[in-house]
Amino acid sequence: MINMRHLSNKFGNQSILHILLLALIIRLIFFLVLRPWDSEVMLKTVMVPDALGYDELAKSLIADHSFKHFDSFRTPGYPVFLSLFYWLLPGKIWTVLLVQTLISTFTVYIVFRTVLLFSRFEISLIAAFLAAIDLHQAVYSVALLTETLFVVLLVSSLYFLIKAIKKDHLLSIIASAFFMGLATLVRPASFYLPLLIILLISLLSKRKLLNRLTEVISFIIVFTLAISPWIYNNYSRYGTTELSTQTGSNLLFCNVVYTDIYKTGKPEDVVTNEFYNQALRKGIDPTVKNSFYNSKIYKEIAVDYIKANPVLYIKRNIMGIVNLYAGLGTSDFSAVLNMHSKHLSVDPFWGPNIFKQMIDFYKQKTAIEIVISVLLVIYLLLNYIFGLAGVYILFRKKETILYLIISVILYFTILTGVIGLSRLRLPFMPFINMLCAIGVYQFIISDNYRIGQKQ
Repeated sequence: MINMRHLSNKFGNQSILHILLLALIIRLIFFLVLRPWDSEVMLKTVMVPDALGYDELAKSLIADHSFKHFDSFRTPGYPVFLSLFYWLLPGKIWTVLLVQTLISTFTVYIVFRTVLLFSRFEISLIAAFLAAIDLHQAVYSVALLTETLFVVLLVSSLYFLIKAIKKDHLLSIIASAFFMGLATLVRPASFYLPLLIILLISLLSKRKLLNRLTEVISFIIVFTLAISPWIYNNYSRYGTTELSTQTGSNLLFCNVVYTDIYKTGKPEDVVTNEFYNQALRKGIDPTVKNSFYNSKIYKEIAVDYIKANPVLYIKRNIMGIVNLYAGLGTSDFSAVLNMHSKHLSVDPFWGPNIFKQMIDFYKQKTAIEIVISVLLVIYLLLNYIFGLAGVYILFRKKETILYLIISVILYFTILTGVIGLSRLRLPFMPFINMLCAIGVYQFIISDNYRIGQKQ
């Protein structure tokens, strides 16, 4: 067994510095291999469809000093983040990716500090190490996408929330709500997470009812204030207090469309056009790409389809969750590392079960991709197996923070729907790292483990 206490005593507080350096080196390797300062690489690899959209919105902010080019689909968080760098260093998009490697590295430190709030020093180091070597977090740190910024804001919010629960800090509740608001402006997927957090504050806090009520009200007010500028923007332009039209659009044209492709075997464009024509008959405005009125109709059509095909829809959602946890995203690594990648003959969104996907993967992928996939599988299995052990240990120790961590993981798991992309796993992987660290520590030490004991 590895004597973690001996290692931590030997290196002391420098241990986390070594882990942070490792995290930064891994991310810089992806950055340097990608060569995002090369205009050809930027156009071919970095500027994927979503990135192009964020890039255009950021440039419009610089040109017009307003949000008039934003529609109701995108929230402003990431474009505003990009525009700051576009304004400071025009034409140097690669600087954003370089900063994101630093942000991703800082996330590792927040993971370390979060575990310290409810566990011991050695376990915090293990959690930080697991977050540092997460290759998916590393590869997306050099993508012009929301993942890196969203994850650091989400983990920061939960850090302050755990601090508030453990140390009775009202200011920590305020900070948690503020960071959650910022995260929601980056990706509206977290919009309903505060409802879960408010419930957990009420249940997990051991303080008096008046204090708990103060915390809940404070969280609601600060979170609302944080997202209120965009709520006001939508109300003044569209007459609604909704944050985004993503819910209706994604529900129909992602979840339901891919479910129907699986059911009928029709091509994607055919199924998409069928549902779009149905929406036209129900009265959507075809001149507006995204609108809250159109989104409402999309949602109605999707709900009707789900009601008519409940078993099939549940089945495809379960398959989406399987893909979420099992997906390797090797094509993302191939793109960044400029390697040849073969496209699979089956699509996981509407394709066969995971075993057939695995057989297809190892038949068609290149040798380098298979090597990368083996490393990713080992990492994921380590986290899942020891993460479950961590759940068991925290449950037996009656550590209430477990319920908060599990709730966040389940929230994003259920939210994934039919499309189980590996990138959708990024928001909750730091929390699985925390649980895994506890499980790993239990198995590699010889003395009795007490969850509350710290160095």
